[in-house]
Amino acid sequence: MMHAGAKVATTRFRLASAFLSLLAMASACGDSGHAADDADGSNEGGAGGDGAGGTGAESASGGAGGVGAEGGGAGAGRGGSAAATSGTGGSDADGGEPTGGSGANGGSAGSSGSAGSGGNGGSAGSSITFDDTYRGGFCAERWCWSTHLPQGNTIQELFSSEAIGVWASTDGSSLLRWNGSEWEQLALPGRGYPEVWGTSEDDLYVGIGQDFYHLQNGTVTRIELDGIDWTITQVSGTAPDDVWVATQGAFHFDGTDFSRVPMLPSSGAFEDLLAVARDRVWFVGPTTSGHGLGFWDGVDYSVIAPGITTPLLYLDGDVWYGTGAGIMRGNELDGFVEVPAVTGGGALFGTARDDVYDIESGTLFHFDGNDWTSLASGTDTDGAIQYDGTSYRRGEAFTGGRWGRLFRVTDGVVEPTTQTIPDLVRQNITSVWSDGSRVYAVGPGLLELDASGATDVWEALPGPAADFYPQAIWGSAPDDIWLVGSGERIYHFDGNEVIEIPNDDPAGTSLSDIHGSGPGDVWAVGTGGKAKHYDGMAWVAVTTASVSDIDDVWVAPDGNAWAVGENGIVMRYTPGEGWQDELDVTVSTVQWTAVTGSSSTDVWIAGYHNEMAHWDGAEWSFEEGSGYASGHVRKLWALAPDDIWGASDFGAFIHYDGATWRLLETRTRPSFTGLWVGANGEGWAVGEYGAIVHRRAD
Repeated sequence: MMHAGAKVATTRFRLASAFLSLLAMASACGDSGHAADDADGSNEGGAGGDGAGGTGAESASGGAGGVGAEGGGAGAGRGGSAAATSGTGGSDADGGEPTGGSGANGGSAGSSGSAGSGGNGGSAGSSITFDDTYRGGFCAERWCWSTHLPQGNTIQELFSSEAIGVWASTDGSSLLRWNGSEWEQLALPGRGYPEVWGTSEDDLYVGIGQDFYHLQNGTVTRIELDGIDWTITQVSGTAPDDVWVATQGAFHFDGTDFSRVPMLPSSGAFEDLLAVARDRVWFVGPTTSGHGLGFWDGVDYSVIAPGITTPLLYLDGDVWYGTGAGIMRGNELDGFVEVPAVTGGGALFGTARDDVYDIESGTLFHFDGNDWTSLASGTDTDGAIQYDGTSYRRGEAFTGGRWGRLFRVTDGVVEPTTQTIPDLVRQNITSVWSDGSRVYAVGPGLLELDASGATDVWEALPGPAADFYPQAIWGSAPDDIWLVGSGERIYHFDGNEVIEIPNDDPAGTSLSDIHGSGPGDVWAVGTGGKAKHYDGMAWVAVTTASVSDIDDVWVAPDGNAWAVGENGIVMRYTPGEGWQDELDVTVSTVQWTAVTGSSSTDVWIAGYHNEMAHWDGAEWSFEEGSGYASGHVRKLWALAPDDIWGASDFGAFIHYDGATWRLLETRTRPSFTGLWVGANGEGWAVGEYGAIVHRRAD
């Protein structure tokens, strides 16, 4: 986490408070920059974002760079000759760097008589953008959050200082920024949750997964770190030329290059790393005495306290850490003393010795230098104060946790900065259906969307029994909607009331999916090879060709149907012939989870490990899927042969355009289990932890 009190520059953010002006900034080049063409560098700078060191000049001092073109930084000044000093940087009334411009890809500034280098594997930079919002929810690839506004990914860490402001990291690979009144979501590449340190809001270093990025003056640039073979667990520093990156080892950036530092005495990953000076680095990680608190003096390490695994806090020259039974404070010179505590110090943050916070068992506590006071409990209806926290300035702190909940603490008063989460959307949502105007979902009962206000509101409809957990929903019209789920129970919703259909079959099995070609041709499938058919009058059990669990069913307009499930089962129903195995696509190692089609001669199935197969009316063929091999496709929805959607694990979607499948990352962490898409491109997806997202119409 970002540690309050660490030495950072106090430069305030120079761009618009909403930060959206960064959208206009051009991509920075990944190679050396070029100075203006004339000898004195008075011409205008090149394209915005060039930012690299200038070409060496013949004179003892370089000419000043020209003023940057609209939307870009100034051209960098020309460096001097090899025997002379470096040139001065270009001026820029719009916020350009006053010194020799550094390579926007992490490269160094132009040295005497030479152009700026490309840095340590720096790649071409791209513009920083913040995701747009729709009805209060963050959007990516046109998919927008409908619940847990503005987003529902778990808050993993928060980072703050007077210099960088307040940032929150989520497990959905997103980074949120507090702009003083609301949260904004930064679009970052990579997978994992970001670790952040910086000198100002426009100079941040971010680790995400095994990737490392430099966010500077509106440009994000990936920097290669040779030797990284583990997730980045921490980023810290004291200055732009003193940046530390922790993984299963420590890397140090001196302003030009990264180098590996042999800090850890044994193998293992850092839990925390805190740089307070160039030769004073504290860490929590593997030591000769097991995991514990260690100290690096620039040459060697020493073990301070074995058995420590909690994050560190640095305030007023002292390091604070929790022991699980209490809190210690001190430094390498004076030693450590115990702080009176009512917590174990597992999530310490603060601004001074008399302004310290900790979170214990869902309760937020504040320490005024003498006593601890309970401020808020995680057992309330918003119960999310349980993960990490951070202090921005004295008297103000932020904390958050599950469902994307974020709170601000001002003078001891805790207030939410995100949407209050109703209990009914804190549970898994399993399926969704719409007629294009009204939207229904199932999970903890039957939910209906109320879109009459500025944000989406989901309301529970009365009817299903409390012990009934619906698994799927489908309808032929708003007054003909079916729900299936636990105990083989089936419910019907006519637009006014929900009625349970009498069930003569023994309970104990579950119906997992339902689909039909119309009001008189509906199939429900479930565990143990169970299948039931509705002909418009009554539900009748039908024998299938399998005793394995069936996960999904799709019915073509002509009445043919396909069902897929565990142990590689793929079955086809032909009117008048019944259910039969499709043996040529049955693979015992594959669990097929989804089936859809546009007709009986265009059927797709998908399953675990990105397996996909296609039926063209004559034969089955295995197809290359989305390329996202680490996830499973959970649901498919076809509109046409060249317009097919899939919902997947880890908040991903796939789309087929008739030629290729494309992966769509939405920075939504929960896996999606239900999907519906309309002819106009509007769509809904639902999944774990109450996640519901909405795709805006084309």
